[in-house]
Amino acid sequence: MSGRLLILCWHNVTPTWFFPGPRGAHTRGLASQVRALQRFCTPVDLEQALDDLALGKPLPPRAVALTFDDGYRDNLDSAIPLLEALGVPATYFLVSGLLDGETAPWWELLGWAFARSKERTVNWRGQSLRGGATPQRYPDFWPHAEGLKALDRSGREAALEELIEALAPQGPRPDWHRMFLDWDGAREMARRATVGSHTRWHGILSRESHEEQAVELLHAAERIRSELGVPARTLAYPNGGQGDYDAGSIAGAQAAGHDYAVTTENGLNAPPIAPFEVQRLVLDPLDGVTVLRRALRAPGLGGWLRGAPPAS
Repeated sequence: MSGRLLILCWHNVTPTWFFPGPRGAHTRGLASQVRALQRFCTPVDLEQALDDLALGKPLPPRAVALTFDDGYRDNLDSAIPLLEALGVPATYFLVSGLLDGETAPWWELLGWAFARSKERTVNWRGQSLRGGATPQRYPDFWPHAEGLKALDRSGREAALEELIEALAPQGPRPDWHRMFLDWDGAREMARRATVGSHTRWHGILSRESHEEQAVELLHAAERIRSELGVPARTLAYPNGGQGDYDAGSIAGAQAAGHDYAVTTENGLNAPPIAPFEVQRLVLDPLDGVTVLRRALRAPGLGGWLRGAPPAS
């Protein structure tokens, strides 16, 4: 037995505007990664494992918990059936504003606008942009995505609309409920898996005042609890890097009734854990088993896989 927990994070399981890829490749990649994890790790339930760590109880060898962020519909349609068939638990973090239809996934909207732009060169805020390409084929896309993350919600929404107008994407905006869950889908998910909160707006919390963070976190938690009838014990910070949440985020998470909050800071979780700064490693299904194994052998994981059988 051991006292160290690795938490992994995925997002989509099928191609999207922001995460494009060959048809079926994401699902196949996820399946290969999860089967590899089963061979040399012990999948555990996230919240039970965190409870055990908080109490100083031992975990199974190479304990690993699986999580998915954002509430993509393919999590219900593809990830849950796959993981149920393999007997592997997972936790899914949902954005209440997307479920309510009161906001759009700004990162996917950005990917759509670039990919469907009828303009090959666009001048925007003194910069020359190239449209008509997916994020993977357009390296300049990522600085603009990161730039939008640096803004508060109102600033980001205004800048995004300016950028979309400049790019002039062809065709109607996507129907986001075809890509993301609605409450009916979320209820089905909650019947089959553990569900947590991923805030109301999916903005970077540290860009907002502490008061605004508290309101957003409480609203999201209450909506999820009232609609799904689940405790929503755990929060996932959007983006989740060290500068993406602050003391106000932690206080707001506690006030909203969460017991834990997870980041995207790489590392292992061992007692005594910091319950509102739980570490996770983000993976891409397209990376497959080779990159998974390399990631799990990173120096920050402290030889966690030492002595594990091959993942091939």
